[in-house]
Amino acid sequence: MTDNTTYREKGRALFLAALMVLSVVAMSTALVGGAAAASDDLVNGPTEYQDGDDTHVQLVLDGDHTNLDETDFAVYDRSDNEVGIVAGSLTSNDDGDTTQFDFEVDNALRGDAQLEIDGENVSISTTGTTVAENGNSVTAFEGETIAILAAGVDSDYTIYDDDGSPMFDGATHANSNVATESTDSLESGETYTVDFGADEVNVTVRDLGLSAEVGDDSLYTGENATVDVSALTTNRMVEATLLDEDGDDVSTADGTLGGDRQATIDLGAVDDAGNYTIEVEDLDTGITVETDTIAVEEAPDGDIRFDDSSYDGVAGDNVEFTVEFDNTEDGWVYIEEDEGFYNATLEIDAEGADEVTIAFNTYEADDDDNNNDVFEVVSDDGEITNLEQNAAFGSEYVLLPGDFELETGFTGMSDENDAAFLTLGSGSVDDISTGVAPGDFDVDDDLEDILEETTDRDYVAEGDLLITSVEATGVHGYLLDGDNWNENSGLELTFSDTDEPRYGSADSINITDLQTQEPDNISVVSDEDNGTFYVIADVDNIDNISADQTWDVEFEMTEDNAYIEDEDSELSVNTEFDVEERNLELVGDFNDDDELFVENSAESLLTAETNVAPGTDADWRLRSGGEIFQESTTVDDGEVTVTFDLSGYSAGDEIEQIRVTEAGDERHEISGVFIDAGETVEEKEDLELDVDAPSDVKVDEDAEFVATLTNNKDEEVTTTVEFEFAGETEDAELTIGADSSASETFTVSELDAGDYDWSVSVDDYDLSDSGTLTVEADDKDEDTDTETPDESDDSDDSDDSTTDDSDDSDDDDGQPGFGVAVAVVALLAAAMLALRRQN
Repeated sequence: MTDNTTYREKGRALFLAALMVLSVVAMSTALVGGAAAASDDLVNGPTEYQDGDDTHVQLVLDGDHTNLDETDFAVYDRSDNEVGIVAGSLTSNDDGDTTQFDFEVDNALRGDAQLEIDGENVSISTTGTTVAENGNSVTAFEGETIAILAAGVDSDYTIYDDDGSPMFDGATHANSNVATESTDSLESGETYTVDFGADEVNVTVRDLGLSAEVGDDSLYTGENATVDVSALTTNRMVEATLLDEDGDDVSTADGTLGGDRQATIDLGAVDDAGNYTIEVEDLDTGITVETDTIAVEEAPDGDIRFDDSSYDGVAGDNVEFTVEFDNTEDGWVYIEEDEGFYNATLEIDAEGADEVTIAFNTYEADDDDNNNDVFEVVSDDGEITNLEQNAAFGSEYVLLPGDFELETGFTGMSDENDAAFLTLGSGSVDDISTGVAPGDFDVDDDLEDILEETTDRDYVAEGDLLITSVEATGVHGYLLDGDNWNENSGLELTFSDTDEPRYGSADSINITDLQTQEPDNISVVSDEDNGTFYVIADVDNIDNISADQTWDVEFEMTEDNAYIEDEDSELSVNTEFDVEERNLELVGDFNDDDELFVENSAESLLTAETNVAPGTDADWRLRSGGEIFQESTTVDDGEVTVTFDLSGYSAGDEIEQIRVTEAGDERHEISGVFIDAGETVEEKEDLELDVDAPSDVKVDEDAEFVATLTNNKDEEVTTTVEFEFAGETEDAELTIGADSSASETFTVSELDAGDYDWSVSVDDYDLSDSGTLTVEADDKDEDTDTETPDESDDSDDSDDSTTDDSDDSDDDDGQPGFGVAVAVVALLAAAMLALRRQN
């Protein structure tokens, strides 16, 4: 890259100087014939300068030419477009020897502008800056040509440097008040003074910083030459010219340095090998820079190939293949089925890209050359410029699974360059599942966003979005008709209520009806790369779907589908999902007044449980002692949490409000109380068992055992209580409401004296209680037992008592006719247990 000013501008200056000398030498020859020879009598100019906001051109001709008027002059810009002369602006001044003409033009002139005088052209010396006597200070760029505009003709001026030392003198020409000066000898960053004698004007010189660098210094013929241009100021118009080894112009192109002070200019393809440079000119100042050399070589032979030797796909889907271009931009691709039922020829323009990727919609393949749905360029660059199709099947058929050969070339089938193979398999319907997303999720068909927001779930809360995911192939080429479901494709997706009514049929609705009724509330998005498509629906807008219902969603390829032979070949998948009311509840440990215990820590955590979709926004609010804490969070798979710095509170301080609200407007609000951080709160069991049992009863008295279950959960519980007594068991089923208790009474009766073991258990919750019941003999039985020995004593006191009598007296303690063992068995048989249930 170089920043050196070329000799073009200096050459132009020398040419003008020589022209002036020749004009002076010829001044003694009078101009005769008026405009016919006016251009030959040029003494000074033409020079472009600025007078305020107006652009003027001034020239001086030798002799008297006052007979010329505006019609004798024409001005052309650098693009050879005529620039109008402002009507009535032409003035002339004849000093007896020369004639000065001055006129205003419509637009500022840049670069190589031309003045035509009666059919002959002369170059206009364009300037970027004008230093005017009695004018304001100006800024000029180092290297540009400036105009010196004096108040009168034949004026002298002196230019002084920043120290006040004279640098050089100058003068306007005879009968002219305009001169030009180059700033090549001035230094950027310095301020100079132009002294007109009666007035002084300051000129500050700065560096334009014009720079040019080639985009690539080594090219093949046919490739484009580019140049990167930059400067230190904005809004600069520049012209780039490609120069060959002889310095001849090859091509030109314009550019504008915008707000970033940069531009890349493309000069087009270079046809011939050789060395080139690019010259860039700032059109306002005439400052030029030239680049380093570009070496251009003859381009090697072109090549067009596939990026793979084989491709696999599914009939009914889109299949992509990539064509690589090397040293060529144009080529063709030919596709033919092995059995000859279909072929297509594509002409491709790579538009300068190294490769072009094309999607082949196998469902749309037919014999219509104007069917733009069959092949589509899916890469950033490239264009299919022509398509020819031939199909040996009618419009009622589609391209079936099979093998295809692909070829590339340059000029037609006789010029094959590369080959590959394509295999189309049969489609399948594999799986279906459901998920959810927040109700306020904006479905914009962006697959990445949909996957990020979806949570797999077999239930959906009212107000959330239901995401149905279907794994299927062989459908993506025709699944959608525009943005809607293709209702004529033999593909069906149906929602049905699983609750069959006693009369009639269950509610159901298919996706086509949904898109007709609520087009803004249902979307279908294809993920063909993964063989899946997604149906996103707002359940609130599906008729007859409401909370506490279970619905079925089914996808089916019916016999109406072009790839399904008959009813026995139909493919389908289905799954069920539940619809629930939105729920949000603060959870944690509570005291007997239902106040939530909250730690007074710097990271105090609050939690709420919910069934709304993860990702749903939630707002928290906590108020205590006049201070309010607020925060926004999101639901994360069943719960939503927040952390507050509550370290400034003491244990026992009351919390007037704890509230959480989710985006679907469900909210829960409670009060709370602070506890010390780390304090252990005794947790209640989900279910507690208490048994009220007697420790002893009398013979023949009933014994009641009252089992009480307390439910500490926030939902109803049903469980079984088992009572066991002396080896006998009895069960009772209890239903206990949330935060309440229920009891069951077990009664035993007709018990003989003795000790009996009992137990009460709830196996579902691993709860049990046990003990021993003592049955005591009746008081009357005790009195009888004490009198018997007195009678015996009387008998013993009898004179008739003998040893035998004593023996008989001993036998009276037992049962007559029974042994001790038999008596015990008899007593047990007589004392049968009777268990009686009493609620």
